Amino acid sequence: MSESGSFVSDTEGKPGTGPGERAALVARLAALPVPEQLRLLIDLVSTQTADALRKLRPDAKPVVDAERAFRDIGLDSLGLVDLHQRLNAVTGLSLPPTVVFDYTTAAALAGYVRTEVLGLPPEAEESIASLVSYADDEPIAIVGIACKFPGGIESADDLWRLVDEGGTVLGEFPDNREWKLDTLFDSDPEQPGKSYVTKGGFLADAPDFDADFFGISPREAVAMDPQQRVTLETAWKAFENAGIDPTSLRGTQAGVYIGSEVHEYGVRVHEAPEGLTPT
Repeated sequence: MSESGSFVSDTEGKPGTGPGERAALVARLAALPVPEQLRLLIDLVSTQTADALRKLRPDAKPVVDAERAFRDIGLDSLGLVDLHQRLNAVTGLSLPPTVVFDYTTAAALAGYVRTEVLGLPPEAEESIASLVSYADDEPIAIVGIACKFPGGIESADDLWRLVDEGGTVLGEFPDNREWKLDTLFDSDPEQPGKSYVTKGGFLADAPDFDADFFGISPREAVAMDPQQRVTLETAWKAFENAGIDPTSLRGTQAGVYIGSEVHEYGVRVHEAPEGLTPT
């Protein structure tokens, strides 16, 4: 963990000694961006949790998952009381005794400790919640969604509306694919290079792509599989749907999960003209 390192505890449950520990922790946090502040505090809380577990079971070698509830990793009521005392000692705070019962994971507790150490308003704790997922019964929280389908489906709302109202996503062959539409059709399905149907499901703006926005050179963009371009755009829209600045999640436990189908562009991309490097 950059900057934060590992916390080594020797508190043995001693009560906090006051402002010294807090001042040192404040100074350490002040030098870090918000995500790193949270990482440091998760490390701190996890270390103290492991020490509390070892006190309950001296032979144990606990590995603390920051997003699992304390009760699920073996910390009982006595262990939680011990954890509360240890946190007071290493932070210099006087945390309420109920805090370890109200915030049931190391990640959740770290977010609360941050607001207390830095003297932040409660709203700041909520902003931390957007950086790390921590729910007792929900290891993964979906906070944003995006999709792109034929028929002008550009969002989940569009998709649900289509399903609810009924309809079709089939349309005429697009005129922006450099296809020879006037000679493309042939009623014989065995004819190579021809289509025996006149309608299909197409993404109308698949050829469009703002390469500069994603920091991709025009040359690389031309050689990219169009599906990669659509994936980048849709992933960005998922963050917009969630109301989250993607750059704020760098270094956090957040991810984009993608479902896709059809890979017809693969062969075409690998047959890219000389001078282009497929990606």
